[in-house]
Amino acid sequence: MHFIKTFIASAVLVLVTASMVFAQGQQQAPQMPEVPAPDEISDDELLTFVDASDAIQPIQQKAQDDMRDVVEDEGIEFERFQQIMMAMQNPQMADQLEISAEEEQTIQQVEPQLRNIEEEAGQEIRAEITDQGIDIERYQAIFMSLQQHPELMERLEVLLDENE
Repeated sequence: MHFIKTFIASAVLVLVTASMVFAQGQQQAPQMPEVPAPDEISDDELLTFVDASDAIQPIQQKAQDDMRDVVEDEGIEFERFQQIMMAMQNPQMADQLEISAEEEQTIQQVEPQLRNIEEEAGQEIRAEITDQGIDIERYQAIFMSLQQHPELMERLEVLLDENE
């Protein structure tokens, strides 16, 4: 069960990054696929989803480590950076967080480097997902279905136990 929670947490981070990179490439918000019902997802697709998630996890980890290095090299702790970024994306949260002019300037300075890291990781992630035999939209749809349907998550757990 711990594996599944870790897996989903990692998949969330991967999905968010892939979506952000896709949106940047398209210069618009990503179109999220329709969420399929659990019976519309085969066991083979679930296993392919897991294989793709396993394959992209090192890419995501390297991107996160690279981003952490860039931010910390500029003198901001990564956790603080994450808080600031969340506040900048959520106006309600922005009112609750004090951001200094120096922090704003530092974030503007590192933004191009971070964007490059995201773009490179996004390209690698998309390539790896498709190399695993699943397209990006279907990967996202299965991910969202896993989040919304506990019975699908249970089915995945059983499949993983059977395939150990």
